[in-house]
Amino acid sequence: EERGIPFFEEKMGSSDIHFIDTEGCNFYQPNRIDELGKVLAEVGDTIEVVLTLSASAKEVDLYGAVHQFSPLCPSSLIFTKLDETLAPGALINVSVKTDLP
Repeated sequence: EERGIPFFEEKMGSSDIHFIDTEGCNFYQPNRIDELGKVLAEVGDTIEVVLTLSASAKEVDLYGAVHQFSPLCPSSLIFTKLDETLAPGALINVSVKTDLP
């Protein structure tokens, strides 16, 4: 654990890849996203942010999360809890409309 957030490191060849798993946060509290942005800025310039969202969330909330986290410049989306929804179409909609793979 580094800087108070869970930290996982894996060596791959001559490159270092660091996976940083942050606790979930209420994306409608901008100060939480600002705090996360400051922590990520300390990590370095070569960081890739992947936004992880729950497949069981309402479509409007998924769009809200992508919008609120946009200052962190996510490059792609990961959806969790796929087994907790019977209507995964919203995931495709969000990915296509936000242009995030």
